[in-house]
Amino acid sequence: MKIDAVPYVKTGFFSKLIVDFLEKKLDLNKKFRSDFQYSDLEDINFVDVGQKTDRSLLKNVVLEQYGKIDLGQVVKGNIEALEGQKTFTITTAHQPNIFTGPLYFIYKIISAINLAEQLNKEFIDKHFVPVYWMGSEDHDFAEINHINTYGKRVEWNIDAQHKSVGKLNSKSLNLAIDELEQILGNGTHARNIIAILRKCYLESTSLSQATRKFVHHLFSKYGLVIIDGDDKKLKAKFKKIVLSDAFDNMSYDIVSKFNKVLGGMYHIQVSPREINSFYINENGRNRIVKSGEKYQVLNTEISFSREEFENEVEQFPERFSPNVVLRPLYQEMTLPNVAYVGGGGELAYWLQLQDVFEYYDIPYPNLVLRSSVLWLDGRYRQKFSKLGISAKDLFRSIDELVKYYVDKHSDENLDMQQAEKLVGDAFDSIRRDVVNIDPTLESSLEAEKTRSLSSLKALEGKANKAIKRKHEEGIEQLKRLYNSLFPDNGLQERHDNFLQYYNQYGDMFIEMLKQHLNPLQKEFLILEEDC
Repeated sequence: MKIDAVPYVKTGFFSKLIVDFLEKKLDLNKKFRSDFQYSDLEDINFVDVGQKTDRSLLKNVVLEQYGKIDLGQVVKGNIEALEGQKTFTITTAHQPNIFTGPLYFIYKIISAINLAEQLNKEFIDKHFVPVYWMGSEDHDFAEINHINTYGKRVEWNIDAQHKSVGKLNSKSLNLAIDELEQILGNGTHARNIIAILRKCYLESTSLSQATRKFVHHLFSKYGLVIIDGDDKKLKAKFKKIVLSDAFDNMSYDIVSKFNKVLGGMYHIQVSPREINSFYINENGRNRIVKSGEKYQVLNTEISFSREEFENEVEQFPERFSPNVVLRPLYQEMTLPNVAYVGGGGELAYWLQLQDVFEYYDIPYPNLVLRSSVLWLDGRYRQKFSKLGISAKDLFRSIDELVKYYVDKHSDENLDMQQAEKLVGDAFDSIRRDVVNIDPTLESSLEAEKTRSLSSLKALEGKANKAIKRKHEEGIEQLKRLYNSLFPDNGLQERHDNFLQYYNQYGDMFIEMLKQHLNPLQKEFLILEEDC
């Protein structure tokens, strides 16, 4: 396998905020940390990191969540270790997309696993556990109900009714698995993975349970611990912040104030609400808003006085679900976490929350950008090689790539820059004489110059179009290949599901990724299979 990489800043797919973060250029009142390095752990007060974590509760809840699943020795050891004062977590989080969703779900988890392994080697007096925090309370069904594989969309078609996706019955995915079976075919890897999907999803009662089983199957040998935040016992520890957020609106005030500073330089990823919790019941997950003296649950008839609201949170903490502003605080209060591994969009909103963490006295984790990968199997590599295009060349816009291809393959490319300069110089050289004869002629001279330069430009365009026609077949092939690797001008990892790659390589696909992904390498990884 050939390995190459492109600096994130040169890919064109990462925001200015994240690029500045990685290049240590963030200096908004010197509040931002730079991207994580090993040396950053030397400055951490590890007592503070675990001070709000009820370690015994965490261990017992996680064991309870796994239920009768065979933990395996490594996962069981990591869960038991959570109770120890020298154990810390490396966490990534994501919704329970069906069948893991887009490729970057896999990349996030492997990034967290590999970082934990690296830190265990670097700091032998501590133990680091990789954690997947499952966002099962999310209610954006349209985001998790489909995958794309082999250019086909497989979709879960049910009426979710704004419910938390983790509670949906996974047995209704039988038709989607049948469809996948037809797409993947009858090879050994296809038969194996379809059997696993049927066992995990059709023998479970909820999507969160099914996702736990499937992700555990893929990553248990690396010690990954899966934690579902939708848990009454864990949420009971978060009650004070839910109430403070609703009554005092401090999260709203703090983030809004910070966004005014951030918005002058960068795109704002998250806008806070005055109340940053949802209410969950059998009718779904709905926002809570203040209406006069009442706390109203939107899309329902439910409302509370201040006292009733406080009693509801106290008695039923599981009914209150943090949104994107509060979820990071809930996660970090629950875990003895030293690093959060996420994508560019995630880290952007985590950066907005640093003052909120400080207000609530919750340790803020080191932020680590997950690994990104462009995967080229042997077919792609061979085809691009025939076109004279390297993997690094792919990180251009399609128009730039076509121009590069034509320039590379043609000796006939017409460049009018020199001619334009000569024409411009010629008109400028006679300007003084013309003006001396009649000053009113200068405007006519300028008009003639503009027309002449426009004619040269038009001629250049016609000539280059004629050259492109000679290379039309190669250009069309190039565009097809590019569009298959960058669907809708986006990244492969945000579109494709891992099953089409597993179908080809089996478990070796995960092994190859694990071997090469390093979240501390600040470059976009290109993996090219040998032809």
